[in-house]
Amino acid sequence: MQEKKQIKALTGARFAAIMIIVGSHFEFLYQYSIGSIYYNYFHNATMGVDFFFMLSGFGMMLSSIKTDPAGKKQNNTLKSLLNYSFKHVSKIYPLYVATLLIGIPYYMMHSIIENGKSFFEASIHTISKFIVCLTLLQSTTGMMRFSHGLNAVCWFLSTLFCIYIISPIIMRYLKRKIKTTKEAMLFIIISIFCSFIFAIVLEWVEKNTIFDMICFGSPYRRIFYVICGMITAQIYTFNRNCTIKITFEYLSIILSIIWFFMRNTISYKIGAFIYIIDMILCIFVLYALAFEKGKISFFFASKKMVYLGNISMYIFITHFLIREYVDFIVRQLNLQSLLTASIEIVIILLFTFIVSIMLEKYYHKK
Repeated sequence: MQEKKQIKALTGARFAAIMIIVGSHFEFLYQYSIGSIYYNYFHNATMGVDFFFMLSGFGMMLSSIKTDPAGKKQNNTLKSLLNYSFKHVSKIYPLYVATLLIGIPYYMMHSIIENGKSFFEASIHTISKFIVCLTLLQSTTGMMRFSHGLNAVCWFLSTLFCIYIISPIIMRYLKRKIKTTKEAMLFIIISIFCSFIFAIVLEWVEKNTIFDMICFGSPYRRIFYVICGMITAQIYTFNRNCTIKITFEYLSIILSIIWFFMRNTISYKIGAFIYIIDMILCIFVLYALAFEKGKISFFFASKKMVYLGNISMYIFITHFLIREYVDFIVRQLNLQSLLTASIEIVIILLFTFIVSIMLEKYYHKK
């Protein structure tokens, strides 16, 4: 069977995942009458983030299988591992640095005007964050003040960059050890279990130490999501000539939608078990959409959705700073109201899409 250059349904699904994340960053809604509804049913970036980590692993493994099916050609020296990681972030890195620079004025104003810090103190904190963020290693600190730096969402890029460094070693191991679907499923179960154990331990660390972002945002647990994506790609490769039931696609999507709206209301009851459900549903959706057999896949594979999927990284990397600046202006003008918040959301989305479309055109020409 000839390899497809792109699984369009997965590209289009990136837009749905990014909008889940964007929609979870309107925390200014908390102060209004709809705040509890927003928090309980819509403030749930986790599922979108999980999908992106797994999709990254899926894409890496598919590409690796195409060039080196048996895992024999890889050169796993430190230099080659770093080159592999830099290669994956080189395109977005200049934009990433630009967002850090754009974020400096906001954090200076926020620190001085709203937090009452002196100009000197604000400058020291901002410069230290900028230097740490330049390395793309900020998420390894496990501390929000560094991992969320000057563009909060860039913790994701940092975590992914760190995982990229060791990904060739992991992929080589998986390709050598996994030869059948049954073996792959066993490795997925082990990965989910490891993630569960790490979640229990790291959640305790978050609550009892200065490492307040070591569970959600660090590579120490997120690596298991990437590994699950890699193994899902192997299962897909083993079975891509088989017929997948369309009902599996519908069931995966429907269950994920139901879970999205239920997740926050029951999370406190089941603790870290919530991450197991997150991972299983994400694997199901990723695997189902990869075959592009059902109407949902057809929708995500449409030309418009693929285009939106292609600009999703630009939406991701720019939306939060736009939100920060717009909300800062609203706060300073003391215009807080539910109507203002609605207008604010429209302005944030409008500017985000305009900027993202412009960036896509720029990078496409380049």
